[in-house]
Amino acid sequence: MPVNLKNDGQENTLESVLRLAVNNAAHSAEFNRVLLKSTVYVLGTVDQALQGAVTLTADTKALIKKYQRADGSLAIPFFSSLGALQKVARPGEQYIAMPARTLFEITRGASLSLNPQSGYTKDFYPADIQSVLSAETSTTCH
Repeated sequence: MPVNLKNDGQENTLESVLRLAVNNAAHSAEFNRVLLKSTVYVLGTVDQALQGAVTLTADTKALIKKYQRADGSLAIPFFSSLGALQKVARPGEQYIAMPARTLFEITRGASLSLNPQSGYTKDFYPADIQSVLSAETSTTCH
């Protein structure tokens, strides 16, 4: 269910930390922590029988759009804000907002790309996603 929100051009926390991590690997752990706590946006739809706000689980039927990277591989694009999504979405294209952790969990085995076609992009391959989720689990268990 698309919502028309104005993009004020301001970076959110995730975008700020992404920019820092792209420019300096010392910020990678901080970026991963912020990412897993952030809401992200993907192009796609959930089961039409579901109405209103939906809590996505591994069993939720969702159709998430993929795109082909320059190297020919497929990836799921996801976005740090509605503004970032709206820069690449076609008018009227539907999207899903969800916690990044949920996106990583329901797309295990897939490659993802944060803010593709922007100045600050981060690609995630299956091993990267597992590493981010594992690091988060090990830091919360101590």
